[in-house]
Amino acid sequence: PNGDLVHTQTERNSLFCAFGGGDNGQDCNHWVFSEHNNQWPNGTPLENGGTYRLVATFTSTRGQISTQELTFTITVP
Repeated sequence: PNGDLVHTQTERNSLFCAFGGGDNGQDCNHWVFSEHNNQWPNGTPLENGGTYRLVATFTSTRGQISTQELTFTITVP
């Protein structure tokens, strides 16, 4: 919410999984905040009701680059 990086994931496969997994047809890993003390993988606390920004940059095998952004809110019970 304050512009700090809370998670980054680099994938080299066409199936992108934000928290890893997905290799060889496997399911993507899910990040359940309640199982991780309501923290992101880097240890940053989740801001309940905070608005986050996702930035995804894609690079094709031909070197073309595309970036997509979206904002989302996470609310925990």
